[in-house]
Amino acid sequence: MRAVHITSLKGPTALEVVETDEPTADAGSVVIDVHVAGVTYPEVAQSYGTYHL
Repeated sequence: MRAVHITSLKGPTALEVVETDEPTADAGSVVIDVHVAGVTYPEVAQSYGTYHL
């Protein structure tokens, strides 16, 4: 599967699409297939290292 990783704190240009293993569901959990996802303020702030948890 493809995933977006923040590889450095240089803003949205530092995001990289990588291939990773498919997740598996443990007992009591589920895996949801996501076909489309958006980017919002928290993701952009994380890419700069400024998002406050």
